Amino acid sequence: AARPDAYLEATEVLKRMTEYVTVSDKYGPEIVAVNQRIMIDHELDEPIVEILRMPLERDTTRRLALVDPAEADADPAKNNALRDLFQNCYDLVLQLCSGNPQAQAKLFEFIPVLQENVGIERLNVADTICEIVRDNARLIAQVPESLLRQFITAIQTWGRKARWLRFFEVFLEVCGSPFKRNQDLVLRIVLEDWDWILDLVCDYRKNAISSKFIPKKDPRQGMTMVDLIKDGDHRLKVRSLVKYHYSSINLLSLCCAGKNPGNKARVLQQVPLSTVLTRFLYVGRNADGTRARDVDVDGIHMVRMGWIKLLINLCFTSLDTQAIQQWHGAHRVWSEGALHEGKGLVRKPKTPSTPITARADMSSGMEGVFLMGELMSDLDRLTLRLRHFSDP
Repeated sequence: AARPDAYLEATEVLKRMTEYVTVSDKYGPEIVAVNQRIMIDHELDEPIVEILRMPLERDTTRRLALVDPAEADADPAKNNALRDLFQNCYDLVLQLCSGNPQAQAKLFEFIPVLQENVGIERLNVADTICEIVRDNARLIAQVPESLLRQFITAIQTWGRKARWLRFFEVFLEVCGSPFKRNQDLVLRIVLEDWDWILDLVCDYRKNAISSKFIPKKDPRQGMTMVDLIKDGDHRLKVRSLVKYHYSSINLLSLCCAGKNPGNKARVLQQVPLSTVLTRFLYVGRNADGTRARDVDVDGIHMVRMGWIKLLINLCFTSLDTQAIQQWHGAHRVWSEGALHEGKGLVRKPKTPSTPITARADMSSGMEGVFLMGELMSDLDRLTLRLRHFSDP
């Protein structure tokens, strides 16, 4: 460990092995599958695990000295060379397990070893653990609650990161089908620390709930979602507030997907259907309800699709009575002010508009705006973009 050249030699070997099990122009899926099987059969994964058993000390002084908890970030490693070696090990394990149930089953028991290094700066542990269990129903059913709680603790300790929130997604479905045991478990854990874990507003103006979760000197303080998207926040690889917002919505959506009326009811208690519709309609709009200009449509689309997915999973993936009742009585679905009563559509009496807040009703700039109209406008804009790309 005292020889710098030893780290370089080991790194080169690990990178070369990772290349052999990564699908690329050089190695197709069939060749990668053969290489994965060869490595597992020859137990080449075992020395990798032994490397990861080595103690990687972290420096916690920066975190413990903070006055503002929102400034917390990952702990630096005391040995950067060993940290980089560890990352190469994690990369190899990830690719070794990708689409390979044999490797997943063998490395599953070593997850406690891997998770020891969660929270170390420039070390991606979460994605590797996810790949070990991805689309493997037998392994996902064995995941302990303690592992899920560790990543809740990570968010509370080192700050909100979309990657850590996305960590839960792989446990909630298998090959696209909801996994009820973990849906119930994850939602129960999230409900315990709802405000800490989820950002369903993406509003960082003064006195907004979310503003306390970023440092006071962060230049994004005072911004709305529209401001963040204009600023390109949704394109950041790490610490993106817009991506964290989307991941929060998506996590709830996955927790209530499929035939899970209990979870649908719990989510609807926290986020009524009227709120889902309001948040969807306000994406890409200013505080007064007018449509924002010069905003990246890809950022707007990403957030909107999160709300639409939640809407679908709440109301249309099972015959849940409460969800159906809320849908039938929902405001601003088919036309401005329309409600479903009996078999007809009626107008809701106009009420004075209120200032836009996290849970406010529609403001004056939203007159004539409704769900189906917005979806049709999105389709029209998509058609224009596709025509642009198809034109010679």
